[in-house]
Amino acid sequence: MRDYRLGRAEALDVEDGSIDLVVSYLSLVDLPDLALATAKMVAALRPGSDGSASTTISKNARAGWSGAASGSGSGTGRSQPI
Repeated sequence: MRDYRLGRAEALDVEDGSIDLVVSYLSLVDLPDLALATAKMVAALRPGSDGSASTTISKNARAGWSGAASGSGSGTGRSQPI
């Protein structure tokens, strides 16, 4: 069963551990609170399920949010597990 919902990433209306797949495509750069939004997405995932995020960002803006989701600040730009 597919269940598509419209809403804010920072305020997902789902139970923790209840989602099989979370996809964020070309939207992370527009989120006012990236750390909160990614934390909510990760919390919503069932153990062993998948999450995928992709975005574009200008070279000048990168320093402002790289590593915000993980707190690592690595900013490698490569895919990493969450």
